[in-house]
Amino acid sequence: MKEFIITRPDKNKHKKQLAQIFAMTFPNNNFYKMYHDALDRYFYNSHYDWENSRVGLVDGKIVSHFGIWDYQMRIGKAQLKTAGIGAVLTHYEHRKHGYLKGTATSSLAAAKEAGYDFSILFGIPDFYHKFGYSRAWNTSNYKISLNNLPKEKPELNVKKLKKSQYPEIEKLYNNATENLTGTAVRPTYNVYIKEDIGYCWTDKKGKILGYVFVKIKHDELECLEAIGNAEQILRAVAKIARQGLRTNVNFSFLHYELPVAKALRGKNCVVETHFEACGGPMAKIVNLKTTLQKLEAELTKRMKQSLIPDYTGELLISNSEEKVCLKINDGKVTVSDNSNTRNFIKGDYRLVEMIFGTTEPLETAESVGIKFGGEGKMLAKTLFPNRHPQQLIRDYF
Repeated sequence: MKEFIITRPDKNKHKKQLAQIFAMTFPNNNFYKMYHDALDRYFYNSHYDWENSRVGLVDGKIVSHFGIWDYQMRIGKAQLKTAGIGAVLTHYEHRKHGYLKGTATSSLAAAKEAGYDFSILFGIPDFYHKFGYSRAWNTSNYKISLNNLPKEKPELNVKKLKKSQYPEIEKLYNNATENLTGTAVRPTYNVYIKEDIGYCWTDKKGKILGYVFVKIKHDELECLEAIGNAEQILRAVAKIARQGLRTNVNFSFLHYELPVAKALRGKNCVVETHFEACGGPMAKIVNLKTTLQKLEAELTKRMKQSLIPDYTGELLISNSEEKVCLKINDGKVTVSDNSNTRNFIKGDYRLVEMIFGTTEPLETAESVGIKFGGEGKMLAKTLFPNRHPQQLIRDYF
C-alpha cells in the first residue's frame, strides 16, 4: 500500500490539483465552470482556512480533502469562531481506505487548537455523525403566487445592484441579522456568484435602504436573499417577477425571524420545512467551554428577560467530550471551573442542538436523549429556547 500523508494544502503548489479534484467530485453538470469557480471565489479570494484545512496525499497527489472556511457565526448577538466545512471528498480511485477519516480528524483537531468554537456543514445523509455532527436547523422555503403579492408599485425605484455597492449592502445585512442565530457575519466571500442578480432601492441621497438577490428559473422567480422593509421587498419582488413573466416566487432559505418572513406568514403562501435527522445542515461543538464563554452575555439577557430574572445557582452542562459549569448570580451567567451542583444538562455530541436552539429545548431533549437533573429542565427552557437558526444561502461553503 502506498504511503498516505496528511498535510496542510499549499496555496501555490496544490492550486490546480485542488480545483481539479473539487470539480471532478462536484461537477454540477459543468466541470469547467466548477474548476474556475474553485480558483476564482471558492478556495481563493475567500475565507478558506489554509492553515487548518487538510489534504491527504499519495505520491504527492491530492486524494482527500477536508476544507474549513473561517467565519463568525451568530447565536443571538454572540459571535462564535466557526469552522464552515466544505469540499469534503476522496478521489474515486482511493476510496474505502479510511483516507477521509484521517484527513477530517486531523483538520478538526487543528481547528480546536486554533481556537474555533463551533462548526457547520451541509452533508450527505447518515455520514457526518461519525465526526460528531448533529442537526443544525430545519430549512424552510416560502412559496407564494404572484396573485398573492402586492399589486402596488414599489414606493422607491428598484435598480440593479452594482459591484461597487456590495460593501454597503453587507453593512445593511449585518445590521438586519445582528440578532439572528445561524447567520454569518459578513464579509465572507470576496467574489459573488455571477448567476445571482441583485436589485436595490435607495433614498433621495442614494443611501441603500434594502435589496434582494434573485435567480430566474424555468417556472418561478427564486429569491435568495431579501433585506429591508418587508412591504418594499414584496413589491420589488413582485415587479421583478412580472417583468420576467413568472407567476410564482420562492423565497429560499429564509430566516424565520426576518421581517419579510413574518410578512409572508401573514399572507396566502406555502411554507415547506425540510427536516433531516442526519444530513443537510449539521453542527458540531468544537469547544464547549469557549462556546459558553462567548454566550455569557446572551445567556444573561435570556435570564433577565425570563420569569426567573433573579435566579441564583449553578448548572453543569456536559457532552461526550467536556463538562462546563455555568454559575448564575442574580441572573448573571458566567462560566465557572468548579461545581458540586445537582442541576445538570447531560447529552452526547447531539447536545449541540440544544445549545444552538435548533428547536424547542424539551423537544430536542426527547429527540436526542438529553438528560436533566435538579433544576436543569427549567434552566434549559430559559437559557436555550428555539432560536430558529438558519444561514442565508449566499454564505454557504
